[in-house]
Amino acid sequence: MIIFLILGGIGKHIAATAVIKAIHRAFPSKKIVVICYYTEIFQNNPYAYKVHKINLIKNVYDTYIKNNDILYFSEEVYSSTEFLIEDKHLIQAWCECIGIKYNNELPEIYFSQEELKCINKFQKNKPILVLQTKATNSKEYNWTTDIPHEVVQGVIDHFYHEYDIYHIHNKAQKGFNNSCAVTTSNIRELLFLIKISDKRLGVNSFMQHAAAALNLPSLIYWVFTPCKKYGYSIHNNIEPKDYNFEYYKNFEFFNGHVGYPDISNCNLNLDILFLKEKIINNLA
Repeated sequence: MIIFLILGGIGKHIAATAVIKAIHRAFPSKKIVVICYYTEIFQNNPYAYKVHKINLIKNVYDTYIKNNDILYFSEEVYSSTEFLIEDKHLIQAWCECIGIKYNNELPEIYFSQEELKCINKFQKNKPILVLQTKATNSKEYNWTTDIPHEVVQGVIDHFYHEYDIYHIHNKAQKGFNNSCAVTTSNIRELLFLIKISDKRLGVNSFMQHAAAALNLPSLIYWVFTPCKKYGYSIHNNIEPKDYNFEYYKNFEFFNGHVGYPDISNCNLNLDILFLKEKIINNLA
């Protein structure tokens, strides 16, 4: 039996669905028990024998470890040599840091037929455009990840006659005119919305992982975090032309504990990166 411990956010959990597939390939006869925060991501996953929420599970030793031949995969990929030093993609680094060969596995999300019949909250009166333009829970604009508010509003104003527009954000964050705010904490509903959407605009947050897992090409903007370590080739990934990767590395090593990055050191022109007309053309 294998115990696979996953920490972190929703996007990292989605990426972990590729890792569990690689684990199964390496150990096809072993059952895999997943212990994590967002168990919904592994719902219907054929490679997960059991899935437990990390703060609710009890008696792990008696249930799974005692008198069993156990492999325990709990390595933190963000602190691994493969990720930090060798600059490998999140999924490849995760596989290799637990000692498994990476074979180009990609994330996967599974819906049951009953689930697809029951989830009908999002009606398709028009084609659906889904946006997730903030990557953090903060109410304030974060230049390292977010698309500026006025740019997002301009994109929405251009498309809202043609599309039903849903914007994913948390309840504390500011919404947008001419769009429907999606603030639900129901992860399966969010995944279903992404699944039925016709176009998607996002940043490096869970939606870009989910869209990749659902094989849905999307328009994804990258500012400070590098696409090569978190992104997917299925997407139309828009990155700064003269990105200062070395400057980013200073912050990656210490996980933000060395202060807030200074945009003047990054050779970034956000006005050019987030030119509204270019975003509209890329979405068209």
